[in-house]
Amino acid sequence: MFNHHCFYSVVTRLTNKNGHNLKECDVFNLMGGHSFRITKKDNGYFPYVEFCANKISTEIFKNMTGIKLVHETFKNGDFEIQKTMNNLKKVKNQVVLTNCFHLPYDSINYKKRKGNHYIMIHSYNQDNDTFLVSDNKYETVIIEMNDLMLAMNNQMRHKDHVVFLNYEEDFIESNIIDGITRIIRLNAIEILETCEQQFVELKEHLKGINELDPLEKSLSYFEMIHSIKSFNGPILSKNYLLQSLQKKNIEIDKKLIQSIGMWERLCFNFYKIYQFDMEIDLNNSIDKLLKLELSINNRLLNN
Repeated sequence: MFNHHCFYSVVTRLTNKNGHNLKECDVFNLMGGHSFRITKKDNGYFPYVEFCANKISTEIFKNMTGIKLVHETFKNGDFEIQKTMNNLKKVKNQVVLTNCFHLPYDSINYKKRKGNHYIMIHSYNQDNDTFLVSDNKYETVIIEMNDLMLAMNNQMRHKDHVVFLNYEEDFIESNIIDGITRIIRLNAIEILETCEQQFVELKEHLKGINELDPLEKSLSYFEMIHSIKSFNGPILSKNYLLQSLQKKNIEIDKKLIQSIGMWERLCFNFYKIYQFDMEIDLNNSIDKLLKLELSINNRLLNN
């Protein structure tokens, strides 16, 4: 099952509702495209490694497409829900940033996991005080006003603020195809220059995590599984890149599919460490992933 990045999803739908024909994989690339970076994190309780395999830049997107995406931020005390209803009358589809922990229709995250999540508001029903909304997982669902306000007022990026995503455009279609090709090649160059060191650091960080007490070690591996499988992680990024190529190069396609499988396998090994504290030598898997990453990006650069 292919997941969809919530931000790429709402931007794709916004552009298409305005008469353009962009796919999510196009938006993925036009926002900056594929990458590979690891960062050692510490949440105050235990360290872990965050995996990021994409770039998200609205400035790059504007330069490539002529479409400007503006985050309009209100302080909670200054915000009134009437602003949302007034915007719906003007633009028909209003994108807002929420916290998925407070979205009752999100069975995966509701009251379980906090996180920033973009949704699109389509309409307001005054009779029962509800909104019709959609996101990257749900086509259209109904949410009560109080629940929507709670999710909007408690999103993670801007504490005590409400954030809208506004859309302005001066579309430049001629830039898009050549721009995507150029972005993919530039990203390949960057990864070829940096990813070997990234994998060396990953091994070092894992070595330190393996020396933690059992509970901290277990929780670290759980966070790393979540990061790899997250909307900014390597599995989804490789899926978008695979879609971008549109079967133009069978060898690269095969390698991307292989990479997705190997990242899934690494998550499985992480799970065995998290759940059962199994002793697993991960170095061989990491070395194979590095070799494959170099091979993929060499081919992207030269094809």
